Amino acid sequence: MVGTFGEDTAGPDRVLWRHDHEVFKPTFSAAQTWNYLRTKRNKVPWRYLVGFPQAIPRQSFMVWLAFKNRLSTGVKMRDWGVEQGCIYCGERNEDRDHLYFAYPYTFTPGRNRLDIVLLRLAFQTSIYILWKERNSRRHRGACASVDMTTRAIGKLVKNRISSLKYRGNHKLEGLLRRWFEVYPF
Repeated sequence: MVGTFGEDTAGPDRVLWRHDHEVFKPTFSAAQTWNYLRTKRNKVPWRYLVGFPQAIPRQSFMVWLAFKNRLSTGVKMRDWGVEQGCIYCGERNEDRDHLYFAYPYTFTPGRNRLDIVLLRLAFQTSIYILWKERNSRRHRGACASVDMTTRAIGKLVKNRISSLKYRGNHKLEGLLRRWFEVYPF
């Protein structure tokens, strides 16, 4: 018997799943389907600052927006016809780099695993809190002091570490103790 496109159809129909461009198999694979459908890009060097197991999702999203330069900063608002400078210092060109590198909240961690996790958490939390403070000043007129902002960063990191509940011989069991060594107040 000949099918509508001229091929021989002597056997029963079979369901085949696409695994690659011209590769069909009788089994379905969600991973293969995802890899076939998605656009593959090079891995970005900042990916471990955005996504890691101890990260807080809303902060990860905020950091992702910052890295992609998608925050609605003064420079972006000017493109939309709204003139607004930096709420912290009045600088006309409020952009991502000005916001996050003109007012750094940093500490110098060591090189062990605990310090790397703490650095990533502190980085994400700083991005998140500084953006919230910027928006609070812009939209509500409420200004927190540098000390209050620093304490808010410390509190969020401490609360996140406390929620992880590492016990026993877990590789990050001493995370909270190390945070208090690095950030004493």
